[in-house]
Order: sequence, then C-alpha cells, then structure tokens
Amino acid sequence: MKTIQAELTVKRKEYLSPHYIRVFLTGEKVPLFANTTIGVNNKILIPPKGIDRIHFPEFDYEKMQWKPQPDAIRPIVRTYTHRGIDLKNNEIWIDFIAHGEEGPASAWAINAQPGDLLGVLMRDGKTELYPKTENYLLIGDATGLPVLAAILEDLPKTTNATCIIEVHGPEDEQPLKSNANAHFTWLYNKHPQKGSRLAEVVKQQSLPPAPHFGYVAAEFSSVKEIRNYLRKEKGWQREDLYAYSYWKAGMTEDKSMTARHQETEEYSMSKMTTTDPYYKVAIIGAGQAGLATSYYLQKSGIKHIVLEKNVIGSSWVSQRWDSFKMNTPNWMTALPEMPLPKATSQQFMTKNEFIAYLNKYVQQFKLPIAEAHQVIQLKKQEDSFTIFADNQGKRLEVKADYVVIASGIMNKPKFPKLAQKIPENILQLHASDYKKTNQLPDGKTLVVGGGQSGCQIAEEIALSGKKVYLASSKVPRAPRRYRGKDIMEWLNIMGIQDTLTQDVKSTPQLQNKQPQSSGVGVFGHTISYQSLHQLGVAILGSFKGINKKAFHFSDNAKENIRFADDTSQSIKENIDGFLSKHPELNTGITEEDEADFPDVDYSSASEVKEINIKQSEITSIIWATGFGYDFSYMSPSLLNDTGSPAHCNGIMNTEHLYCIGFPWLRKKKSGLVFGIQEDAEFLVEKIKNTQRQ
Repeated sequence: MKTIQAELTVKRKEYLSPHYIRVFLTGEKVPLFANTTIGVNNKILIPPKGIDRIHFPEFDYEKMQWKPQPDAIRPIVRTYTHRGIDLKNNEIWIDFIAHGEEGPASAWAINAQPGDLLGVLMRDGKTELYPKTENYLLIGDATGLPVLAAILEDLPKTTNATCIIEVHGPEDEQPLKSNANAHFTWLYNKHPQKGSRLAEVVKQQSLPPAPHFGYVAAEFSSVKEIRNYLRKEKGWQREDLYAYSYWKAGMTEDKSMTARHQETEEYSMSKMTTTDPYYKVAIIGAGQAGLATSYYLQKSGIKHIVLEKNVIGSSWVSQRWDSFKMNTPNWMTALPEMPLPKATSQQFMTKNEFIAYLNKYVQQFKLPIAEAHQVIQLKKQEDSFTIFADNQGKRLEVKADYVVIASGIMNKPKFPKLAQKIPENILQLHASDYKKTNQLPDGKTLVVGGGQSGCQIAEEIALSGKKVYLASSKVPRAPRRYRGKDIMEWLNIMGIQDTLTQDVKSTPQLQNKQPQSSGVGVFGHTISYQSLHQLGVAILGSFKGINKKAFHFSDNAKENIRFADDTSQSIKENIDGFLSKHPELNTGITEEDEADFPDVDYSSASEVKEINIKQSEITSIIWATGFGYDFSYMSPSLLNDTGSPAHCNGIMNTEHLYCIGFPWLRKKKSGLVFGIQEDAEFLVEKIKNTQRQ
C-alpha cells in the first residue's frame, strides 16, 4: 500500500466550537485522497517559520532509517484524523483542538490563514475503521472526538451507539450526526493533563449487549484503565475492542522534536498567567465588552491584561440554555474589525456560535486574556491601582495605571424570597441553570417571569410536550419583524438606539426591561403571551405567594397581556409615523404576524389564582427572575446607591477608572453587543488622551 505525499494549502477554516477548529485544505493532489477512509490517521507536517515548502522526510533503505534533516527545514510532524473530503470542491479537512499555542499543531491551526502550507502523509487505499456489528460503545476525550464523529456518521440506522465523550466544557458539545440510535454522555474537563473521569463513568454505565464493539480513543492512562475493565472485568474479547491512546499526559508526540522547535513566543490563552506585575491598563472581565476594549488597546499599542474569573464569554457559556439563540440579528452581534458574513446578517447566532466567535476574536487579534483569574480586591494607591486576584488558589497582585470594569451587570442569579418556601420535592432552577427539557423531572413545570428568558424557556418546554404554567409579569413586547425589516433595524434607522443617556429624563425608562422576543428560527420570531397560550401554556398572573397547600398568583394576567400588546402597538405606530416622513424607506412589505395580534378579549389569560401544590403535579419551577451583580471587590465609595459602579458615560468618579458593558452606559444601545464598539473606542480614546496630558 503506497503513501500519499501532498503539499496542500489552507483554503478556509471554521470554529466548530470554542475549542475545535476545522481546517479545509486544497491543492492539486487532493484527488489522491479519493480512495482513503474517513476517520483513519494521517500525518501532518508543519513547516518552520520562513520556509515556503514542505521538506518531506526521506527513508534510507540501506540503513533502514529516516534520513536526518537540518533543523532549519525539518517540519514538525503530528498525527491527526482524516476528517473528510469533497472532490467537487477539491478539499479535504482536518479537525484541530484549539488548546492554546503551547502545542505546535494547535498554534498552527489557531493562526492558520488561507494560503498557509501544510504537508499531509497518508496511506492510500480503503481500510476498515471498525467492524460491522449491532451495538457500539464509543469512548473518547477531546482528541478522540474527530474519529468518533467519523464512525457515527458512517453507522447504519440498524445499529445502536452508546457514546461517552469528554470535552473542555458544554460549549464544546458538538451536534454529531448519525443514522444510528445514538445516546450521548458528555463529560467536561478543563484540565485533562490533571486526569480524566472517562474510566470512572464507563464503569458506571450499562454496557451495550453482545454482539458489540468498543472504540476507545483518549489519553494513555484512561485507555489502559478502560481496556483492563472491559477485557478483564467484563469479559470482552480482543476482537470486540479497539483501544488506542492518542496522547500521554506530560509528554508530546515527539518530545525531542518539540523541544528543538519550541518557540519562546508561544503562550496559551487558556493558561496565561500574569507573571508581569505591571500593565498600563487592566480590564476586569473577558466578555464582549472586555474583548472590544482590549482590541482598541492592542491596536493602540498599549500594554494591558484582561483578567477573567472563569473563561472567555463566561456568562454565555454558563448562563444560557443549550438551544439559546441571540436576540439581536448577526449584523448587530459583531465586534470591531471582525464582521460576520453578509449572507447571514439577518440571521441569529446560537449560543455556541457566539462563544466560538468570541474565542476566535481573541485568537485572531492575539488579545492578552488571563482566564481563571478572579479579582478579589481593587485598590487605589496614589497614581495607580493594585488588583488582588486568585488564580486557582494562587494569590496574585497586578498593578495598573488604568482599570476598566467589564465584568458585567448581570452576573449573579436573582431568586425571590418565595423560593425559600418551595417544598423540597420540587426541583428549583434559575433560568441560568436550565439547559434542556430532559433536565426536568416528569410532571408539570411552573416558569416564573414573563421576560425574554421566561417566555423562551416556557415555549421550549411546551414544544417538548410538557404542561407549563407561566407566572407573567409586566414586560413590553416587540414584533420580531415589521414592514419587511427586523424590529432592531427599524430602531437603528430611526436613531432610537443612539438615544443619549443624558437626554433621557425619566429614570424608569432607563430601567425598562428588554421586550419579549426570540431569535429562534432563521429570522427569529415574535413571542407573546398569546402565542404561548396557543401552545398550551397557562398564562397566570404574577407569582404572589405560597402556603403549605397552594401557590398564589395575582389577578393581573390581563393587565400584563394588555401592557405587552400596547407597547408592541406603540412601537409599530412610531415606525409608521417615521415612514410617513421618510416614504423612500418604506419597503412596501406587510406581514401578518399572528403572535403579535392583540388579545383584545384576554382569551389567553388564565382565571386561576391558586394552584394546589399536591394536586397540580408541578414537579419543577424555573425562576426567570433576572440577574443582579457583584462588585464586592470594589470599595463602596465607588458604587452608587444600587451597588453598581457610579459613573457618567463610563467614566467613574475616581481618576483613571472606567466601566463598560452596562445598559445605558452612554446610549440606549450600550447594553447590546451592537453598542460595545462605540463605547470601547470612546473609553480607549479617553485613556489615550489622559496619557498625553
């Protein structure tokens, strides 16, 4: 069997999840891979910097060994999975784990640009990836995910697959496709070098009955333990199992080669430490606000660090349910200098897509993020600040001349006091802890709160076939689309998004809740109390109280429905008034949106004011009651009466201290990703101007 030797170039790449990059390769030798098997191993060859071709190794048949190559031209060789081929588009693709820039292959994938070279070596011809049987046990860590995905794609619908897969976190769960009856157990491990739970979980699982076959692809010690368990304790035969270690903790694939070629400039974004004690600017928080600020500082050549308590985009990772989609269209959801494709500008990113976008943003602009750095105290000392942080038990001090608070104003789940009175046999979840419907026990669900999260979660649960009660609240509603455009586009065209905070006279207006709406669907959709009622959701009044026998609700369901209807109608009337003055902007398109029809006779409102706890069969409550904030690391003198940073346009009352990412920071749009770019640029200009003084 001959070996294919191909020098290919990067055609494009895409993030499958925050820690998985798919790189598409092209070149005149792509057709040579036509007869290979998807899922088998190949060798990739990464050329040293400055070398414009791949120097493939040559074999010395007299000495029966590979001929040595000069360090200057010797490529780094790594083993990967042949993930796919498309002869029509003349491309093959390989999936890489983006675990920072310490590993040469990960660093190459993170920084790969169209036209970059990569060598590929692979045995020609078809090989059997797995034997044919009825039941499969597929086990792998992050390195084994590509081959397991390839197997799943190839399994016929007459088979069953039990899959146990360990990845970095929930953001890296991939929607693996298979015709088989596949069941997944996802494990999360941010530090695989320190050990894995794979073997432990395998031992807890019901194993597939014979005839069966197991495929294990993971770290050396996990593979060894799983192999011994299946073979020695469970009696699996040798032919029933393929167990292969893809890596060994503490060692690289080719230790000596990596040592010779390791670059001193490499660093890992996920394991970055603040070894330098001084920075011109320190940013607290690596969400969209912190990243945009970091971008402008980086662009201006200002030395800075971003301290993040958890991971990049932490609130999106941990505080959203699995099917969550952004509530603003893609054209409003981009950060500076990294626009999204025009073809998808009117669509809505999923949670995972946005998380992947944030991570890609960090990698593309090489932003200095220090994850797992929880700020404990911010202290002003003469002309600078000292930040005390905890890095996984290690206390650190960072000094900076300027500090930007970007840790968010919605980072602490809020529970009403009523939650303390709920019977113990009823599962209680905050909306930030709800992930998917199978998380809920059998029985009915009470969702408390009629805002965006409450309505969207109630809708998802109702669509799964479960009975849902929704304790409504006084929340505005907006149609998703009106007169041919997304409602957010009209608000932007009309200049409403640019309303200055200082021009708003009414304090309550600054505290208005985001309107009921949803990004689910290609172009999103309107969500309303009446549309939920059509799905079988009981629309109750606000949750008022509880005693030993019953839940009690206010008699305001009709009032809440009317308020939502009135605000939607007001928005549409404002747009129509604007179009009467600017007829050239009228699209001429009219849509019938049933979900936005006013409920004039309040047929959606339930008359129920009391629900018997035992008879109701309510087994779960989801509190969609919003978020608070935690700025306990700051001196009370820096906070206002509500406990949030006191500021004017993001400039705080202490010199060289700023904040960003808050609703109405400077304008109405400040609380949206859409408004971050302007606010970040504004604050960085302020920092630059004070430096010049």
